[in-house]
Amino acid sequence: MIAPAIHRADGERKRRSPQVVEVRVVVELQLPAWLQAMQPSGSELRSQTVVIQNVDPFRGRQQEENGVPDQDVSGSAFFVTSSETQPAVIQRTSTQSPSPAVQTPGESLVDLYDRLLSEQDAEKRVRVTTIRSNRSFLAAFQVWTDTYLPKNDPRTTIPRVGFAKRLEIPGILKEYSKHLRSQGKGNSESMCTKALAAIGKLSGACQRAGLISARPEKPSRSTIKMLRPRTEAQRRIKAVPVTVDELRSMLSVVDGCTWPELGHVSAAKFWETCLLSHYCYGFRSQDWFAVRDQFKRGLLWSGVITDPQCPGIEDLQNEHGWISYLVHKTDTKDELADRPSDVLMPLSKRMRQLIEQFRGLDPVRVFPLPSTHKSYDREFLRILDRAGLSDSTRESAGKPIIRLSLGQRNVASFRKGSSAMWAKAVGRAASSYVLHHAVSEEGVSKTTTDSYLQHEDLLREIVPALETLPIW
Repeated sequence: MIAPAIHRADGERKRRSPQVVEVRVVVELQLPAWLQAMQPSGSELRSQTVVIQNVDPFRGRQQEENGVPDQDVSGSAFFVTSSETQPAVIQRTSTQSPSPAVQTPGESLVDLYDRLLSEQDAEKRVRVTTIRSNRSFLAAFQVWTDTYLPKNDPRTTIPRVGFAKRLEIPGILKEYSKHLRSQGKGNSESMCTKALAAIGKLSGACQRAGLISARPEKPSRSTIKMLRPRTEAQRRIKAVPVTVDELRSMLSVVDGCTWPELGHVSAAKFWETCLLSHYCYGFRSQDWFAVRDQFKRGLLWSGVITDPQCPGIEDLQNEHGWISYLVHKTDTKDELADRPSDVLMPLSKRMRQLIEQFRGLDPVRVFPLPSTHKSYDREFLRILDRAGLSDSTRESAGKPIIRLSLGQRNVASFRKGSSAMWAKAVGRAASSYVLHHAVSEEGVSKTTTDSYLQHEDLLREIVPALETLPIW
């Protein structure tokens, strides 16, 4: 504003000195939760007094400390200064412990997982192995972000900002997917999906806690698949089951087995039982033998039913009894869907004879094996070698390698052989029931209903077909 002029006695005009107006504005800062964590321990948020002074723009007076005056939208210059003097009317922020939603300095993604999700995991009975895998996925992701982010990025150089803020980086999960799929090992679509699921689970928890404003966008399954296109040889691979003839070749060489040592039961009898049961019932190895997880017990004597009467079906009997076992992989999903978590199957004459040999070794477990999957895998590979079905032999012949229950497309498994056998002997619905999954993707809902819930009719067809299977 230009000061008005006044007239002197000699007629000359004299400019009046500009009037300085000082306005004091009290600003109380409200910092976001993640920024409050950057404040030194025990410190208190200080109110600041901002002084705005009108200045004569024509005189060009310099700002205090030789600063250059700023200008407002109308062109008037003003100075901004701050003072740490707190007016009496301002209530000082009291020192208190940080909110549970605030990420403490140096808290890693694994630490956040433990703090935000441990209670939820306990309520949902998430397996220990799943929790361990999720923590490993998060630790690997955090290490990768250290190399992905620029060196001068505050999310890397200032730990107080919090590792959770890295989840807000646009496109971070797609870039991480590219990294995972480019690795020499652990690059499968399945492993990538599991890693992203762990990160997504933590992201949701962080968003609910107010640590991040939005969850990172996760690439679709088709996008993940195309990040590593199949080679020409991989495109030619079809799901191949282990054949009955290959099973017989393996059974013919079990006499050379030396592991495991289970009292009066020879290693040869154990592997005869193992191979036949895998092919007949199509289970995953953990469901009966539990050598990979110390928290699982495998098949229990409580599940070996010697009574011919079928549990739950009054007019159905099987001479050699029944077997009931928990399907570990889907027990949580089964409970949420309110459907059975175990499989009930009739025992054949040969399977009943083999299982009875193990009675007396342990009061609870039918196969009291130690959690030594390396010995288990090594002995099975030796069986393949003696049967002329070793990995090198199969690969040189252009055939997929053989495993007991691995579900990858480029692996021939007993589980696939069992599926094909039951589909031929009874039908696709019976195959789905025995393996406790839908055989194909189409009509999964109907297959689930028919196979998991309405199993009476299926068991009536399975019982007479059991002794006619080609594996006995």
